[in-house]
Amino acid sequence: MSLRVSKEIENEITMLLSDLIRIDTTNPPGNEIKAANYLDQKLSLEGFDCDIIESAAGRANIITRLNGTGEKPSLLLLSHLDVVAANKDEWSVDPFGGLVRDG
Repeated sequence: MSLRVSKEIENEITMLLSDLIRIDTTNPPGNEIKAANYLDQKLSLEGFDCDIIESAAGRANIITRLNGTGEKPSLLLLSHLDVVAANKDEWSVDPFGGLVRDG
């Protein structure tokens, strides 16, 4: 099965991921609330129902739903919002710069 998306959708997804990478959620301390709020803003505009849940101050996850209309099974996407520490000296570009290179 091959999945193809339009160039417009590809560009939108690329920009969303680039913006998300710019949000420093290095753990510790995490600060995933910043990324959760960003995703809430973007996904709500697309019709998703979003709930942000904090397990501790600043430590958040987001649960999103897009209600369907048919009988087909639901889709679940699961991920995490925090990242491990990145030593900038070991990178050729800023690891939180969101640089898009070669497409």
